[in-house]
Amino acid sequence: MKKTNILELNFDLMIVLDSCRYDYFEKYNTIKGKLEKIKSVGTSTYSFIKNSKLKRYDFNIVTNNPWFTRFQMRKMNYSLGNNIITYVDTDELNECYSTMRIKYQNDYFIEKYILWICKPHIINAGKRKQYTQRLKEVIPQVQHIINDIRHLPIKILVTSDHGELFGEYGKTGHPDNYFVPELYEIPLLYVDNK
Repeated sequence: MKKTNILELNFDLMIVLDSCRYDYFEKYNTIKGKLEKIKSVGTSTYSFIKNSKLKRYDFNIVTNNPWFTRFQMRKMNYSLGNNIITYVDTDELNECYSTMRIKYQNDYFIEKYILWICKPHIINAGKRKQYTQRLKEVIPQVQHIINDIRHLPIKILVTSDHGELFGEYGKTGHPDNYFVPELYEIPLLYVDNK
């Protein structure tokens, strides 16, 4: 399976579920659309940002992922180029969406938007039950967003940056550049928003 840089795909809105494994998404997803298994360019947010060359693009990114704070970018010695980042300090998808909605209201998706959510990512690596619960919580929230903008003629993708380990290979979390299927196989859902 060849690596896919999801940032090069055709979309108007991309919803990134941080740390979402393909096998778990396939099992719990209820959002209608065409689901594919793809190989991520990274096995952590850091390697995904670096390997996808995010700074080459011009996106409006609304996120609650702390990797996108200025502190983390400086710590990584990394620039995000012309991307417009709005960091929302919350764990709730709906609050991130509300922030994004205010931004796109005026330009009607003239620009590409990425809504990057930290769910199902978990703080305590290796907690399978907590991870599953967070994934089950976020999928209906994503469906709510899709329902809210269903009337717009836009292309919506739901995907991830990397997966998660729960003790496989004696590891938990998502070690950087540790290429095993549980970390690099991610979902790509072309949403049926008609």
